[in-house]
Amino acid sequence: MLNPRVFRDPSLEKKLYPPLQKIEAGSFQLETDKFNMLLTMPTIKKATFIEDIKGKKIYKMFLPLDENRVIYLALDYGKMSGPFIGILLY
Repeated sequence: MLNPRVFRDPSLEKKLYPPLQKIEAGSFQLETDKFNMLLTMPTIKKATFIEDIKGKKIYKMFLPLDENRVIYLALDYGKMSGPFIGILLY
């Protein structure tokens, strides 16, 4: 779970008491420019896309719960689509 307000204004991690955090729950990896662009927009809408990172296709999903919380999901697209490709070949 990510807090987009802190991505827009990183000083919120230090100014407020208690300080806000970019990552409220879970772990966070695979940050890219497109990722940062989505999280720093004034309003975040549901978004899904496939991104190539270091030669691997990654399926990413952003699900906003409210203006202060976004669920971020990143999955290996090859592992997701592999079983379907095997079915289509037969």
